[in-house]
Amino acid sequence: MYGSTTLTSDVNKDGFADVIVSLTCEIVGDEATPEGGSRLMVAYGGKSGQSISLKPTTINEKTPGLPGKPVSSHCNFGYAPATGDVNGDGYADVAFSAPLKGDKTVTLVLRGGPKGLTGKNAKSISGLPVWPRLAIQDLNGDGAAELAVSTSRTSGADDKVRILRGGPSGISTSRPMLIGPADLGLKPAPGDSFGSGFGH
Repeated sequence: MYGSTTLTSDVNKDGFADVIVSLTCEIVGDEATPEGGSRLMVAYGGKSGQSISLKPTTINEKTPGLPGKPVSSHCNFGYAPATGDVNGDGYADVAFSAPLKGDKTVTLVLRGGPKGLTGKNAKSISGLPVWPRLAIQDLNGDGAAELAVSTSRTSGADDKVRILRGGPSGISTSRPMLIGPADLGLKPAPGDSFGSGFGH
């Protein structure tokens, strides 16, 4: 799981793809937190392959402005990242989950910008399933992508995939679209973990 997810997206809108890497749990025998803590890292692209103006960025619990009080001293900071432009400003944004103290999690949405990925104007979203899979895609063609949130792997039969709308101010948690088994003509059953693989 160490370096479990790699994405590419242009978070600083310079026309070059940037590489986003989720460095979560390290598994060498027993599961362990990577040296230096779990984290999300961004390497910025450029004409020669790597940017000469922006150094690689590390996002962890020490990142200034990061809301929600996540901790990177445990596994899974940066879990299941997704990227896309959630506010339609042309900069790719990044969403991921992180642990909190006390076996809870928070989903964070970080804004892209000229200086790359930072904690400035980042948003924390609580009340979502524990360790969800995420996907970012413009579902209604308005230029601001939506955030799709999977159910938990241990969810019951009544769980629904959540679609949180994007807009000029970013992801909105009001009036989410909910999609359950019945919406797809399926009969829910206990233990079926509907939507648990969403965002893979």
